[in-house]
Amino acid sequence: MATFRGMDGSLQFNAQAVGEVKSWNIDTSMEVADTTKMGDTWKASVGLQGSFRGTAQCNLDYGDTNGQKVIIDRLLAATAAGLVGQFRASATKYISCNIIITGMTINAVLNDVIQVTFTFTGNGAPTISWA
Repeated sequence: MATFRGMDGSLQFNAQAVGEVKSWNIDTSMEVADTTKMGDTWKASVGLQGSFRGTAQCNLDYGDTNGQKVIIDRLLAATAAGLVGQFRASATKYISCNIIITGMTINAVLNDVIQVTFTFTGNGAPTISWA
């Protein structure tokens, strides 16, 4: 079984590396409609549409002009234009997706570095490249 170290992961938006990444996650889900009818003893369901969302946490670096600055500036300008994201486990193993940045939280804690967490929602289906 192959394993991948979190320290080898990375994040790119529009083919530009995002600096100071600490973590990222993608959460996928599928809507479900209940098709149970009277007399059924077990619930029945049918799958509907899939979706995904996620977060990326970084040490704040607004000087990362091709990465974090682009994301922050788009969000502050309320530019809904999507980004192409690549969430990487290694150089050849990654998840590609179109996303819309939906928010950010900047957090400062005593005795730690200032961090920013970006939230995003998917636009279409993600694809996996596992070469």
